[in-house]
Amino acid sequence: MTVSNQPTRAEVLGAYRALPPRPDGPAADLSRDVIACGDEGMREAALALGRDLGRPVVDVDVASGWLSRTPTPSPASVLLIASRHTLVAETVREWVTSAARHDVPVGFVLAADPAEAEFLTSKITLAHTRVPAGEDVLIDAVNGVCGPPDDLKVARPERLGTILDAPWRVLSVCGHSDLGHISLGSLVVCGANGPERVDGKLLTDGCDPGADRCRSTTKLLRTAVPAAGLRAAVVAVMGCSTFDVAVGEHPTTNSLCVSALSGLALAAIGTLGQLHADADTVGLVATYLAEGLSLGETVQRLNHVHRIPTGYGIALAGDPALRFPARTPAEPVDNGAAVDADRLGTHEQALALYQDMIGRSRTVERVRHALVAVAENSLDEDLEDSLEDLGRTNEQVQSAAWEGIGRIREAFDLDAWRTADAVTARLDRAVRRWDEAFLATAKLAAGNDVYAALHTYLRLSDARVEGACTRCGSRIQVFEYDDSESAGGRRVAAECWLCGPVRESAGAGPVMAIAASGLHSPGGVVRPVLSVRGTSGEPDRPGHLAVILNDRLTDRVLATFHAECTLADLPEPTLTIPEDTQSDLHALWAVWVGQVTVTFAGTRLGVVRTVEQA
Repeated sequence: MTVSNQPTRAEVLGAYRALPPRPDGPAADLSRDVIACGDEGMREAALALGRDLGRPVVDVDVASGWLSRTPTPSPASVLLIASRHTLVAETVREWVTSAARHDVPVGFVLAADPAEAEFLTSKITLAHTRVPAGEDVLIDAVNGVCGPPDDLKVARPERLGTILDAPWRVLSVCGHSDLGHISLGSLVVCGANGPERVDGKLLTDGCDPGADRCRSTTKLLRTAVPAAGLRAAVVAVMGCSTFDVAVGEHPTTNSLCVSALSGLALAAIGTLGQLHADADTVGLVATYLAEGLSLGETVQRLNHVHRIPTGYGIALAGDPALRFPARTPAEPVDNGAAVDADRLGTHEQALALYQDMIGRSRTVERVRHALVAVAENSLDEDLEDSLEDLGRTNEQVQSAAWEGIGRIREAFDLDAWRTADAVTARLDRAVRRWDEAFLATAKLAAGNDVYAALHTYLRLSDARVEGACTRCGSRIQVFEYDDSESAGGRRVAAECWLCGPVRESAGAGPVMAIAASGLHSPGGVVRPVLSVRGTSGEPDRPGHLAVILNDRLTDRVLATFHAECTLADLPEPTLTIPEDTQSDLHALWAVWVGQVTVTFAGTRLGVVRTVEQA
């Protein structure tokens, strides 16, 4: 823990001035984005910010808990500028709850003195005219993953260190927090702003960045990273009571938010009270900002998703009117028309969709747990990383579905209900990510393992002999498993005693088959034939198909084919058999994934090496 990488205020402002200007010029009209000044000592900084951005400035009594008067009947957002030493934590909570009641985004600039207020508001002014550099990244120490939202990996110490030392546009972290610290595996982010004091008294064993000391380091938490050295424009710290800017939140002078804002950060997002363990807050921060939502709108949506008994939720230290250029297509704005009106014309249809997706996600989570056991036995780090990503995307599916159910329950007029905030669009996006993540995982696993994982934790309800194998003519044994959360309430698996797994699917389908006749030589090309039945009336459902050839003895992947397709338009896969393939009946299998639904098909491919080829 050193102070060498903590920039001075002049260096921070110089870095923002050096950024490229926004291609569309300064931010749009901000005349309804109110700046509320709650301290005479901060008035000059508030007036300068209002003058630079064309925003109204009003004086407020912070103890009143909200604006007593505004220059507009309904402000688009409110930025409260006040002294950090006079604004107590309970007053911050009152402002946050009042903002939620008025449905107005709110943010805080809480400075220790006029010089700090000028520094913080200068960064805000520059942010409205510049494009912050870097990508978005997250660290979720609770679930053990880290990286860009679309490329999460296991949060190993070396990866965490690399992320915390690199520049980012958005850095969103989640972990156990306590008194100005947040633990991230073997690392701890320290919020010390100087020698630590409690009630004005210097601690002999407290944190001190100048002395390279953090009291939270232990045998397991070996490395302390100063929050002031984080190189991100927006820092979201998701733990318990991490919005520690105001007086009285913690007895110590340590503060994660204050420390981050003393460096490159334009804004810090933290929690007032407990963090709900099931809320995917770190992923949502990156998602919402990537869509082009303002900081205030992002925090508003987080509070819609995040529900805790205190009701205080999540708060923003920064400008709620600030937004970055969108990097992903934004969800359509709720304009009174439901998303995908054919599917969600009523709240009953939407509720059925959300509940169905929750059921599907629970089913496939059992599949993931079965594959985790395979990965642990095989010591395959790539498979472990892929399974972590799969778990993360499954949480996103459930989070979006539960948010939709919560919105329906909160609606006053169900007859006029619409998918507010395009919750269903968010669910669709999460579902697509899960489909992609499952396919990536399946391509790293053996076909027999994927087949078994699809029903490992289900109860066998029936077993029978049914038909003959199309490849060898042997009898097919069919197994039915009870699965109340799967389509049709069951899963059906079929095996040939010689060829092995033949098919596996939900009871209501779709059911896929794969065939490859004849014998093949190493170096040759095989073109399996795919067919499907029982599409449940959804032949145009989009999805992903993978066809994989595994070595029968070693499970090594010999060849793969991947395509995005619908069930009605399955492609003609082509696989090239490697020259070093040994003679055997190798496992040839296919998996199709769409809308958190998985169907499997398998057969054997005869490969022979002749004397001339040996």
